[in-house]
Amino acid sequence: MIWSELLKEYYLSKSCCLEIVVMTRKTITAEELLERYAAGERDFSNIQEIKFEICRQALCQMNLSGINLSGLVLEELPLDQINFTKAILRETNFFESGLDEAIFREADLTKASLFFADLDGADLSYAKLIEANLGGASMIGANLTGADLTRADLAGTYLDKANLTDAKLFEALVGDAEAGFAYLETAIFCNTTMPDGSIRTDIQS
Repeated sequence: MIWSELLKEYYLSKSCCLEIVVMTRKTITAEELLERYAAGERDFSNIQEIKFEICRQALCQMNLSGINLSGLVLEELPLDQINFTKAILRETNFFESGLDEAIFREADLTKASLFFADLDGADLSYAKLIEANLGGASMIGANLTGADLTRADLAGTYLDKANLTDAKLFEALVGDAEAGFAYLETAIFCNTTMPDGSIRTDIQS
């Protein structure tokens, strides 16, 4: 759709000057990451990029609970049904990645980029999404129970039938005429903190 392309250009123009190169971070293969994870290692925050030498689906459906991939670039990858329960994913870049039915329960996604990611049916219950960029993301039927979306960017985000029970949207950007508005018409609100600080509960018939 034309509006989605305009939204994408709007965000990319905002972020084009923000790239920071950290020379001490390195690249590993997906296979090496899984081997080291299986051996008990959890902190991969010094990794800049994962290479997929065998198969781009190498991490799909994998259990990476508690892993630290802060700042890692995971753009445009098929990561459906991956388990990131209690993972530390601060400033991790999931731009346009497939994360349908992924599990982010209690994960720390502070300032993460989920820009135009597919998160339909994902479990983000009690996740920390403070200042995360969810612009243009598809989150149809996602579970955001207890999630902290304080100052998150939700411009153009599809939240149809998403569960926002006890979620915090305080000061969240829900869109404007330029970037597009969040789709919240069929979302579930129960004790939800709205961007203006008010509490919203919709009585379900």
